[in-house]
Amino acid sequence: MLKRLFLIFVLVLTSTTPADEPANYDKGDMPTIVVFTEFPDGLTDIPAIDIEYIATPSYGAFITDVFFEINGRLQSIYSHGREPFFASNGAPIRDVLGRARIPFFTGENRFEFVVRDSNGLEGRFAIEGVPRTERQESWLNPVNPEHREYVDGGTDRWLVTSRIRIFTTTEARMQGNILQQVEKAAYPFGGVVVGLSGSQFTIEVSPRSASELEALGELLVAAHPELFTSPSLVHGGNSISYVRGD
Repeated sequence: MLKRLFLIFVLVLTSTTPADEPANYDKGDMPTIVVFTEFPDGLTDIPAIDIEYIATPSYGAFITDVFFEINGRLQSIYSHGREPFFASNGAPIRDVLGRARIPFFTGENRFEFVVRDSNGLEGRFAIEGVPRTERQESWLNPVNPEHREYVDGGTDRWLVTSRIRIFTTTEARMQGNILQQVEKAAYPFGGVVVGLSGSQFTIEVSPRSASELEALGELLVAAHPELFTSPSLVHGGNSISYVRGD
């Protein structure tokens, strides 16, 4: 399951050098891989990093696999088995210039990149920085009882008339400081962040009707499409101990 999640999460775009075209570097006795992207060192609040790398095979060979190890666990970025790719002119492709999105786990993340070629040789590139992330706990401020509007004519379920819940985009979270981004975006609308659960924030505003809350959510998305998506109303009830969005 973990491998499947990584394969979904890792996004790869590769360009290549045909074998009969000269490269700007010499083939050596061992394959090499170089990552050009600088990794953060120490505490960071970004969930992943976009990298660029170049993998070069040993003399007369072609690249078969590119991996990275995160805390000793091997994950595939690029794998083509034991047969080479072929360029449009029919020549086998040797060098791989690629991009990938690499996730960070909670705690310290020690990375080493690995390349293998058709000669059965392996090269490695260790990342100097050790990014560290901390799991952000979910939190939610209590609801003001005066801001409850009972629905369905009963007393077991209500609409919170002063709150909306809204998701943040992956791109915005990767920029870091997501809480500050949301607070800044909500402020002109009279909103204050009062809860967080994963990628979803709860924003409190002055009490209003359900249709007005829905309109406010759409306004936030329209004003900040790079930050927000999927707003919803917030409901509560005597049978549940938390506030949730429908």
